[in-house]
Amino acid sequence: MLLGTASLTAGLIAGRADVVVIGIPLLLMAAAAHHSSRHPAVKVSTADAAAVRDGQFYTVPLNIDAQGGVVAIAVTGSGSKPYNYLLDASQRSVPLTIEVPLSGQRDIYALSWTGISADATMIQQNEVGAPVPYTVLPAIDRLAALPLPPRLSGLTGDHSSRRYGDGGDLRDVHPFRPGDQLRRIDWRATARLSPEQSDLYVRRTHATSEAAVMLVVDTQSDLSSEAATWYGGQLPSPLTFSSLHLARHAATLVAASYLHGGDRVGVTELTGYRRGLRAAGGRRQLELIRMRLTSMRASNQLDKPQQDPVLPPDCLVMVFSPFMNDDGERLLLRWHRSGHAVIGVDTLPQLNTTGLSGSEELALRMELMSRKDRIERAAQSGIPVFGWRGPDNESADDERGAIPGQLPLPVGLHMLNRTATRPRRTAAVRSTR
Repeated sequence: MLLGTASLTAGLIAGRADVVVIGIPLLLMAAAAHHSSRHPAVKVSTADAAAVRDGQFYTVPLNIDAQGGVVAIAVTGSGSKPYNYLLDASQRSVPLTIEVPLSGQRDIYALSWTGISADATMIQQNEVGAPVPYTVLPAIDRLAALPLPPRLSGLTGDHSSRRYGDGGDLRDVHPFRPGDQLRRIDWRATARLSPEQSDLYVRRTHATSEAAVMLVVDTQSDLSSEAATWYGGQLPSPLTFSSLHLARHAATLVAASYLHGGDRVGVTELTGYRRGLRAAGGRRQLELIRMRLTSMRASNQLDKPQQDPVLPPDCLVMVFSPFMNDDGERLLLRWHRSGHAVIGVDTLPQLNTTGLSGSEELALRMELMSRKDRIERAAQSGIPVFGWRGPDNESADDERGAIPGQLPLPVGLHMLNRTATRPRRTAAVRSTR
């Protein structure tokens, strides 16, 4: 604009038509550029209502509103690194494919974009869109055999307790006394034990009760199967197994199995700063547990005082942890000494040590040795610790970070159930004669 104005002014004063002709195109170019800068800004949006999920990939239409030029788009939060795209503004709709996490709640993507004119004379200021959250609930499955706590609680359920009441398993044959129901009279036992029919005998059964199970999840860290991500430098991919993902899946598996049997299940965090979910039963409780497990993330509030979870009496405690810190072992031993039935579940995934430096390799070996010592001390105290590497991955002794001889979770729970299940001995018949 300045050069065109100067050429036009100088040409008019000097009477030079050639100089005036040089200034006129420059002024026209300045006017066109000024007019183009007033065009509407580039708008980029996503049609989440038309999004489609296929396995671990989420495809959403990306809508572009621009009059011309190109659009530079950056997609962050969808993986280990941001993705940059340079699109022609004539493309009004482009499919965008995002990786979703295996489980949990997280922002799967956030968009930022800028518009560039065709002649590169105008670059729009960068705009940032709001991150898009996504929730993936852990899958539901069931186990065939489950152990029970030493003492059962409640007045309903599918398990036979030690006290007598309305149930199915025979407890003893006892002389009739006030309060016994007439339909409980055993006439054959009466005829056999009281020939003179001076006494009546009733059949007493064991009452049915329910088990209380508390699931405790370690949220102090979320360790990826890519060991190189433990020491910084790169972010883990959402498609790789992590300790917290395995804990969510294993806890949902156990909760669904116990709730299907009519027991009560609750969930809390190992060193949580929020109130746990109390033990209850029913289908609704399973959905509440899945939502609570999904909302659990690795804790970054290390400066706050820690508070140990408060457990109900006579419950079975299952702790899901990679045992990379001392809190898991400490609480296992503490609850075991207080009389609870305690089971540990090792949720460290199968490790890939590719990309580790020499010092990082040494640090990993020392951490895994400390972890092995914690699990062995718990086993020596009588606390079983089973491994969980996912539904399709069995724990192998030659795996990096695996504990030799560690049983998979389904096998270990089945063995505990067989050990604890013994046929009841009917009490001796009491006679008042």
